[in-house]
Amino acid sequence: MSQHAHTERILILDDHVIIRRGLRNLITLKLPYLVVHDVATIRGLLSLLSIEGPPTLLILDLQLSDGNAMEHIEDMRRGYPGMRILVYSMNPERLYAQRVIALGCAGYLNKEAPEDEVIKAIRHVLDGKVYIGHGLEMQSLDRGGTPERSPFERLSKQELLVLDHILAGLGVKEISQRMGIGISTAATYKARLFEKLDVQNALELQTLVNAHGYRRT
Repeated sequence: MSQHAHTERILILDDHVIIRRGLRNLITLKLPYLVVHDVATIRGLLSLLSIEGPPTLLILDLQLSDGNAMEHIEDMRRGYPGMRILVYSMNPERLYAQRVIALGCAGYLNKEAPEDEVIKAIRHVLDGKVYIGHGLEMQSLDRGGTPERSPFERLSKQELLVLDHILAGLGVKEISQRMGIGISTAATYKARLFEKLDVQNALELQTLVNAHGYRRT
């Protein structure tokens, strides 16, 4: 483990008090050289940053009572480039990890991760590296690593058309009519794109689309 300064601060943003307290207690116990504070809302976070300046590490939930933190990551990265951000979320890694890394975050950790992995992730990020949890095979990248390209690049033109129709709310029968193909062919395209994107249903597909900023043609 590298030597960290005693003045390094961690700020936890989560709207659940139990999670904030649990993380604070865990970090204080395992990493006593760190100063830990917490805040419950995006508004509170932005206010605290403007008053006290950035912490060394921000542990950030995405879905909060006053908005989606994903919308503020780019602004925070520009305003506080030295602040490392570790996203700590219930959303599955396969849908969000590469997106937040591409936005400049230093790591992604699922809230189901055990305590030892939480500490490992914090140490990893404080060492200046990028951390992605076990949901992506415990993949760790150096800060200079290149995030995976958009998963939608793996789709064929036909599969992209089917994707657009699914996002528009069309079923397989309607898609077959729109594209002038058989129902079984449309179903095959749908199954292939679900497999390539590693999603199980239209809701997961929409979540993936939102996470990567994909726009329908």
